[in-house]
Amino acid sequence: MIARLRRSIDFVRCFVPRDYVGVMWEVGCFQGQFTRLLREYFPQAHIVADDISDAALAIARRNVLDIEFRQGDLLTIRPPKGDVVFALECIYYLEPEERVAGLENLTRLCPRHLVISANITGGQYVTDTWLKDEMRKLGYVLQDRRTLNFKFRLLNLLSYLLPVVLTSRVAFANQAIYLFTRKST
Repeated sequence: MIARLRRSIDFVRCFVPRDYVGVMWEVGCFQGQFTRLLREYFPQAHIVADDISDAALAIARRNVLDIEFRQGDLLTIRPPKGDVVFALECIYYLEPEERVAGLENLTRLCPRHLVISANITGGQYVTDTWLKDEMRKLGYVLQDRRTLNFKFRLLNLLSYLLPVVLTSRVAFANQAIYLFTRKST
């Protein structure tokens, strides 16, 4: 998991300078593993980290200092005003009928960059096409997308090329990270 989080940070560093001083909002911070990497790589940023679990937040507060932690869920928490929002590994925890509302809440204050990672393969997960289509409807364009779980690339390719042979894609989950940017008006 830590390797995947470091690849996520490397992805973010491609578009956010190390001396960034604005607000970064992490939704679904859990115990603060990614939050700690954000603090390490962006020491001047004001980082706000939210999670639904009080128990996870208690651990996160012990693990990472100088962070504004808040308890709440993706559907109801008020987003802070900032340019960079992270929703790593949390969209697929919502019920399918709640996912659009979750994305709408992430974009409510029109952040410039929205970074989302999700399991994109298998019937119970968010699909690549669905995520890109929904973000387009919300006024965002896809700037970059990378696979985080490298060992699943071949299986992912085969599952699309040979759907008759590989009838079930739920046996594995391929995690991808996306950078969406607000469309210019």
